[in-house]
Amino acid sequence: MHELTLAREIVAIVQMAAQNQNIHHIRRVRVELGAFGHVEEKALQFAFTAAVNGTLAAGSLLEISRLPGQAWCYDCNKTVALSTRLAPCPLCGGEKLDVI
Repeated sequence: MHELTLAREIVAIVQMAAQNQNIHHIRRVRVELGAFGHVEEKALQFAFTAAVNGTLAAGSLLEISRLPGQAWCYDCNKTVALSTRLAPCPLCGGEKLDVI
């Protein structure tokens, strides 16, 4: 379950930033997850709840925003949003894409 590792890293980063800014309690943590990141949102929420125990973020809320997948289209030379990894370019229909 790599979500537990991610949750622990998120908490460590947030806690370090809070300590550097002399913040004594964290109420909310916001993260963005890319569509192709293979992270289960519910599993991350569960792992986060466990990872914050005993930290400045204890009892804090994890807010997750989902971002669409992105790719560079070599046919139209633009960055485009993708719904799935193998989808064609939504602008030109090209299939020469490099997932970002």
